[in-house]
Amino acid sequence: MRGSTAAIDTQPNFRKRSWLNGEMVIAVNILLRNSRLCPCGRMVVLMMLSNTLKEVAANYNVFVMTASQLNGDWAKYTTRNANCLRGAKSLADKIDVGCIGVRCDTDELNKVQDYCMQLGLRQPNIVIDVYKNRRGKMCDVKIFRWFDYGTCRAEDIVVTTQTDYKILNDVPVLEYTQTYEDLRKYE
Repeated sequence: MRGSTAAIDTQPNFRKRSWLNGEMVIAVNILLRNSRLCPCGRMVVLMMLSNTLKEVAANYNVFVMTASQLNGDWAKYTTRNANCLRGAKSLADKIDVGCIGVRCDTDELNKVQDYCMQLGLRQPNIVIDVYKNRRGKMCDVKIFRWFDYGTCRAEDIVVTTQTDYKILNDVPVLEYTQTYEDLRKYE
């Protein structure tokens, strides 16, 4: 960082770190915590961060996954979308895929419970609302999944439409071909 400008390094050194540019995260954290260094405000810094991450992903052909907090009103929505995000709305404009994952509440669980019981499927404990999917077909859907908190493993159980909970049966399945050991060789 130079002077009082909000400079974010867009030249990450991927030979040192294969997953994340630590200097960029530290710089943004300093800017968010110290208003003297960046008088432009938190929302502008978050927008700059999202722009930079998108630029890094495009320039280096890497996938960048980020997370944000939800606002205090998220629980009153049954259809969760960008309105539930806390902070800069510009973050939602920049993303290619937008999802919000929460624990299943009783009402949502009741909508898919009969289907799961008929097919002998596990009872889901997490629901993911996919509200944005640029360049993709699966949008405005809910993915009900079972998540094991002890091992951090998940299994998708059923996919429904977002508003009327219609079960979708023609959902493509992703097969992962790389293992953890395959990814470690890039470190």
